[in-house]
Amino acid sequence: FWWRVDNLPADPLQPPYEWYRPLAPIRGEPGPFLPLAGERRTWPAAALEAAERVAAQADSDALLIAHRGVVQLERYFRGDATTRFSSHSFAKTLNALAIGIAIGDRTIAGVDEPASRWLPEWRDPARAAIRLRDLLTMSGGFDTRPDLDPGSRFMQVYYGADVVELVRHALPVAPPGTRYAYDNYNNHALGLVIERATGVPYREFVERRIWRPLGAGDAEVLLDRTGGRA
Repeated sequence: FWWRVDNLPADPLQPPYEWYRPLAPIRGEPGPFLPLAGERRTWPAAALEAAERVAAQADSDALLIAHRGVVQLERYFRGDATTRFSSHSFAKTLNALAIGIAIGDRTIAGVDEPASRWLPEWRDPARAAIRLRDLLTMSGGFDTRPDLDPGSRFMQVYYGADVVELVRHALPVAPPGTRYAYDNYNNHALGLVIERATGVPYREFVERRIWRPLGAGDAEVLLDRTGGRA
């Protein structure tokens, strides 16, 4: 935690690769690439050019547009197709996919199950009613305001070194399901739910059930601490 605080990147949205530590591998099983459309595109060239301009202006890492299984446009603004970059809030999509797979396996009954079924730390009046649906839709009732003081909840939720302790002390400020607030307490909690419901560490679950079946290449996930949790 203190290393992260002492080495905050100038742009928190684009830290250098070296800043992300410790990392743990997610092994992939790369499948064949989608075919390139070349000159036989099914999207108008003007629309593709407009999308590329918007992506460049937004300081994007990359832009890929596929239509009917064929790549219409492939552009890299930093590096190339072999360059690894942070996927940021794509982690939330992985959360949702992991919950969906656990529901398909009948390990979890459904999104209206209370999270406290797997999080006994939350079996109190303030949190017992929070459902998986609420966490998935950023409406768990958490709303952590930006505060760069090292002791603040905001700094802990983004840079802390113990996911279990973060979830244990997560306190909502509104009843669950009543309002949307972008807050990573929701996602830390979902990761723990997956681990406790399936008995498999979150990183391994993503690797086995999502990453390899997708045919994705090797990747990495940031851990809270060495040997810790995603």
